Amino acid sequence: GANKTQKTLRAGNKTISCKILHEFEYLPRLKRMGFIIKDEQGLIMLYMKGSDSEIKKRLSPVFLKDFRNQSTFILLDKYAKQGYKVIMFAYKILTHGVYKEWAEKEKKQDVSKMNWILNSNVYKVVDNIEQNLSFLGAIVLRDKLQPKVGESLKNMCDAGIRPWILTNDSIGNTSRVARMVKLITNEEKVFKIKSTSHAVFIRKQTTLKKYGSESCLGD
Repeated sequence: GANKTQKTLRAGNKTISCKILHEFEYLPRLKRMGFIIKDEQGLIMLYMKGSDSEIKKRLSPVFLKDFRNQSTFILLDKYAKQGYKVIMFAYKILTHGVYKEWAEKEKKQDVSKMNWILNSNVYKVVDNIEQNLSFLGAIVLRDKLQPKVGESLKNMCDAGIRPWILTNDSIGNTSRVARMVKLITNEEKVFKIKSTSHAVFIRKQTTLKKYGSESCLGD
């Protein structure tokens, strides 16, 4: 929501002062976060970061069609398919007219940490401003497992304990980790369940188990 906070940032040898006009906190279900700032020259900017799939679909079509950018996205997609965590950054310059019109709509809604995901009208207000972004950059991460994780999980399985992996990570990365610790073998069939609620996921998983499926990944 609105958060008129003055910030001083250091970029190399330069010190930049800006005012945070709005801040959209990170929510796991939305897989993104962002904020709107106003710099010393009066320029209003929206900055966002989030999962590669979430940010990419919000980029400007003109930007995506530029052949100079396609090689970058091909490389990032390659990392994502290999199970790496890809976090993208994007930005958008807002004219004073566009920002003023949006801010008036925002004032009529409670754009708080949880309300804007639960209320469709609030979500639309935020979602509308988060479109036609320009790609700023990306980082690629790979989380290393703690020592003896695989051995510990094997002991649990041998004892008849069925382990679960609970994570906010992508299905690709979760699948990679599950195979690394031998929770999923190359011989097993893995079913990927996409669901909007926990209850629906459990119902689908129960149905699959009736047919002998042991491994399910849910999004």
